[in-house]
Amino acid sequence: MRYKDEDLTEAMNEVKDAYNSLWKLGESLIKKYTAEIDSIVKPLKNADVEQMTTGQIRQTIFKLSTLSFDLGELRDKAVWTADVSDIIKDETFAMEYNCSEGAVAQRTNNATIKISKESAVTSLNKVISAILKTRLDETHRLIDSLKSILISRASDQKLLNVNTITGEIYN
Repeated sequence: MRYKDEDLTEAMNEVKDAYNSLWKLGESLIKKYTAEIDSIVKPLKNADVEQMTTGQIRQTIFKLSTLSFDLGELRDKAVWTADVSDIIKDETFAMEYNCSEGAVAQRTNNATIKISKESAVTSLNKVISAILKTRLDETHRLIDSLKSILISRASDQKLLNVNTITGEIYN
């Protein structure tokens, strides 16, 4: 099957427009719930971890842990929202299919057209859920990295407090 370039371009533009309008909505929701985590992570990207005090690292771990606690619950709610939107989409499809007249294919096509908004919302909710899961996983990885730095520092400090020749511990 051959497609005309202008048909493909038109279809790509339509997809891009739909994506952009849906993404604006999704992005605003995601930013609303992850802004505080982002405000902590952004400065860390360019930070020299060796210049951070142990207290600063501990405070960052604590703050990220408390925020990830809330984000975990929010992510679970987003999964449920995606499931609910899927149920509504299926219900709308069934109602539209049953109300349509004509051959099976025609009824299916009519119902599919009628649920396009519900399908878009379902897809958006699944994407939001996936992004929140990724953000939660990334937050946990960052917390683990910061914990590793603290463990490494504690180990270094322990080694510095022991005389390498006599084994004597310095106070």
